[in-house]
Amino acid sequence: MIKNSVICQNSSLGQNYFGIWIKDPSNIPVLYNNTIAFNHNEAIAYTDSDPNRVNYPEVRNCIIWYNNQDGNGEQFAGLKLHPFYSCVYDPNDPDGVNYTMNFRHTFGGKPGFVYEGDPNNVHLGYTSFCKNQGDPNLSYPGQKDMDNEDRVADSRVDMGADEIHCEDIANAWDLDHDGLVNYVEFVPFSKAWLSHDPDDPELNDPNYPNYYLYNDPNGPYYITPQRRAAWREEFNLVNTGASQYAIDLPDFLAWMESTDCFWVACWRPEFHPLDYTPPISESTLQSMLASSLSAPSLMRASVLSTESTEDEASLVLSLLDQINLFIKTDQDNTEVWQEVKNLLEQSLVETGDMTIKTRSF
Repeated sequence: MIKNSVICQNSSLGQNYFGIWIKDPSNIPVLYNNTIAFNHNEAIAYTDSDPNRVNYPEVRNCIIWYNNQDGNGEQFAGLKLHPFYSCVYDPNDPDGVNYTMNFRHTFGGKPGFVYEGDPNNVHLGYTSFCKNQGDPNLSYPGQKDMDNEDRVADSRVDMGADEIHCEDIANAWDLDHDGLVNYVEFVPFSKAWLSHDPDDPELNDPNYPNYYLYNDPNGPYYITPQRRAAWREEFNLVNTGASQYAIDLPDFLAWMESTDCFWVACWRPEFHPLDYTPPISESTLQSMLASSLSAPSLMRASVLSTESTEDEASLVLSLLDQINLFIKTDQDNTEVWQEVKNLLEQSLVETGDMTIKTRSF
């Protein structure tokens, strides 16, 4: 018997493997509540040296999805298998849009993996069609799902290895799909820090008054090729006013707010201490964001002044005071906070350099 298991990506060292290969079974194999997906060959293969013996497996409550994609898309080899209460990929419906149940309570629509197409994360989304669609006639006492959570969350079991217990399952900023927004997600933002949009018209059109200031390597407002190359549009979260063409302090504060910084998926209870509170409250972030928007960006020569850079420096120093505290107290995220501190200190250096250059310009 195989149950409540994830069987994905079977293919190693250039060899081709099935999800499960059943060979010469003496009894009928039982496969319940498994997710068998993204394997190189078919999900289930069957061979038997005795032609008079047919011990095809009993398959219930399984998700059998997107196996054998380099072949013909068939999910079974060596047998005609008819799973019950299951989600089974249909090569005749490659987009997975048919959710019609057959008389075995099996369908061929997409299972609703929360990170579709990622074989490393086969958690189901809260609205998955597989939710509460397992066999209601079986008994599941003491069983656990792939996250070691109770096998039945509602009145009826789900299909597959994952039981849906909560709604906060995914986050758009969880770039590596590990159920955490942490250092991995912050690194791309940090690489784009203080970059400048290469399509800024003031960088490219001599008719703009700041064109020569931005393109003069000896001037105080020079936008280096490195800053232009580091530009990432997706991190320009505040794309109006002084921050329109720069990834700067308003974008950082907006990133902290919009990413639900240090978000943890509800299926990772080991990262959910009962007394956990966000390191910076939403109201504090909103207040800081408003303040940063009132202080013109370092990148805009037309609005830069000694007073504005001092306002921004004051806000950065206030943030650094909090960051230093988080480095000491938030041990799980020390690496992130240290990187944040480095970026803000870099911002202070830029502010100081701009102020000095502006005064002598």
